[in-house]
Amino acid sequence: MKSIRRFFPRRYVLPLAMLSVTSFVALLVLLWYLTAIQNRQDVERDRIAIASALDGILDFAVHDLQDYSIWDDAARHLLGGFDRQWADDNISVYLGARQGYQHVFVVEDDRKTIYSYENGQSADVPLDAVTAIGPAILYGITDANRPGIRGQEAIGGFSHSTAGIFAYAASALTALTPSPDLSPGPPRTLIIAMLLDEQALAQMASRYRLGTLRIVGPEGVLDTEEAVVLTSRDGTSVGQLAWMPERPGTVLLYRILPGLFIIGAIATTAAATVLNRARRADEELTSSRVNIQHLAYHDALTGLANRRRFQDVLREGGAGPNMQILYMDLDGFKEANDVYGHAMGDALLIEAARRIGAAASEDALVARTGGDEFAILMPGREGEPRRTCDGVLRAFDPAFEVRGYSVNIGVTVGAASGAEGLEGEELMRRADVAMYAAKSRGKRGWLAYNTELDAANQVRHVMEGALREALDNDLVRVVFQPIVSAGTGRIEMVEALARWNHPQLGEVPPDQFIRVAEQSGLINALGRRVLAHACAAAKAWPIRISVNLSPVEFWDRDLVGSIHRVLDQAGFPSSRLDLEITERHLLRRPDEAAAILSEFRMRGIRISLDDFGTGYSSIGYLQRLSIDRIKMDRSFVQAAERGGKGLRMAAAVVKLGQALDLPVTAEGVETPAQAALMREIGCSHLQGWLFGHGMCAEEITAALERQNGEVPRR
Repeated sequence: MKSIRRFFPRRYVLPLAMLSVTSFVALLVLLWYLTAIQNRQDVERDRIAIASALDGILDFAVHDLQDYSIWDDAARHLLGGFDRQWADDNISVYLGARQGYQHVFVVEDDRKTIYSYENGQSADVPLDAVTAIGPAILYGITDANRPGIRGQEAIGGFSHSTAGIFAYAASALTALTPSPDLSPGPPRTLIIAMLLDEQALAQMASRYRLGTLRIVGPEGVLDTEEAVVLTSRDGTSVGQLAWMPERPGTVLLYRILPGLFIIGAIATTAAATVLNRARRADEELTSSRVNIQHLAYHDALTGLANRRRFQDVLREGGAGPNMQILYMDLDGFKEANDVYGHAMGDALLIEAARRIGAAASEDALVARTGGDEFAILMPGREGEPRRTCDGVLRAFDPAFEVRGYSVNIGVTVGAASGAEGLEGEELMRRADVAMYAAKSRGKRGWLAYNTELDAANQVRHVMEGALREALDNDLVRVVFQPIVSAGTGRIEMVEALARWNHPQLGEVPPDQFIRVAEQSGLINALGRRVLAHACAAAKAWPIRISVNLSPVEFWDRDLVGSIHRVLDQAGFPSSRLDLEITERHLLRRPDEAAAILSEFRMRGIRISLDDFGTGYSSIGYLQRLSIDRIKMDRSFVQAAERGGKGLRMAAAVVKLGQALDLPVTAEGVETPAQAALMREIGCSHLQGWLFGHGMCAEEITAALERQNGEVPRR
């Protein structure tokens, strides 16, 4: 008793008892209500099934009859005279013997029976034989000969006589096609009838899964039975079809009641455990909160602290002189993830996290702050950033042996030290700036933050504004570098190159302002401007032009449409345009890249693979993607001039292109010796300073005039 009182104080006993009794009574009422509903639904289902079965009997009779009543042969033998033998051989054999109709009649003038087939025998015919299946059939005969029905369809109905209830069908005998040799005569009706006897009712019950069916009169239905009224075509009742419904709801209720009382007894015991279980649930909830808090502050893949945890610790500890941050990004991870798949990428991240954690000191906080970005928050001890950065870099020297592959992944680190009054967000920003500055200097190294890095950022912002102004004022010009045939030396193509001469900065190198354009979102405007100028200048030239696409441009959703609009506005044929892309365009999302290239090819634009051999070169994607030309990187040309392995590598690239039916253009050809060597290994085209630097449109025009001996028309 004491233990019960411990779990159930007195003030809770009455509410619990009332709850239990109320629930039990409500359950009983609900069961009774559901029982009644289920019984009604079962009865209604049976009623619908019986109605469907009766309709089916009439439909079958109508369809069986109609094939014989509207028939040219039947009209000739049964209307233009009467051939009883023909009726026996053609009508009664099928409808009577095969289909099981006990009665087949031919009635003349709606009442006179001139032919009778009963229970397998053709018999002498009394004038009123048809009434043997009930007077209600006369209404059906009249119906079948009404002007709106006659010659179109049969009708069906029920009739009652002393023999029982019959299902019948009647149809006026009619020729299917008009016949001039058919003499007119009085209307005749073909009738078939089937007795709904015990055998027919048993078949119906078996087919529709019903109980025992029986035919009864108006007063013959028992209290436990349900019935469907059978009516004739004039609406009068000819009898009832009664059955004993199963009432599954009542059966189920009787089966449930014993268990229900047992449940009531168990419910009392179960109520006694509710408070105890609630106490245990509270303990489990406390434990789960600890787990949830861990998940909220840790990366699920690597187990390291996440960005939220890192920022909270930094915010709580401050960014004073005793704090230092290392911010790092993996080099080559995105390419490896694209090549080997996301499962491999996850394995690389897990191993990278292990190596970074092993290089950090025990009192440091290591976190994964983004996709392939990591950070270390550590005390500001003397020389600690250098020691930790060097340790992280050394940890990434060995290749990653993951899932049977050997993958080289590097890391670039930016370091920043705290100061008095410095906020945590600013300390993270400085480490991030240092990391990106280290990347711009060649990756796979580390760099400590200094104010000059912010000055470099400021220069970049200034350059971005100047580039935006230059695009608005059309100050970016286009020059053309010739691409010549290796065999003839004739100019067969030119590559369009962007050049920008700033009033204060002077001639800005293309790699600088193109990188600024990509980072600032101006690359699409720059690319379309270069394409428009190139098309306008080259419209009258009898050669092709080639234009570079940056990675940012390539993944623009409106890339294909915007290029096509520029070509339409310039009136430049798409069949004379080559687009140069690098391998890294394709490796990020190969399937989407294939779709984009295919759309270009459908519009007649050709694709050249630029800087081939400097990335993850793959024969597989060369075979799968729509590539028209390979441009061998200048590093192969320089290496080939030294002979040995370099020459063999360059020759291998050319052989690969020939095997795939792809012409190979050698880039960076600067000397006659290099040109001769590239011709010797089989390059189809050459490009480089030997054949011309970036030339303006007038210089290209003059060169083409000298080459062709004619003046191209603009």
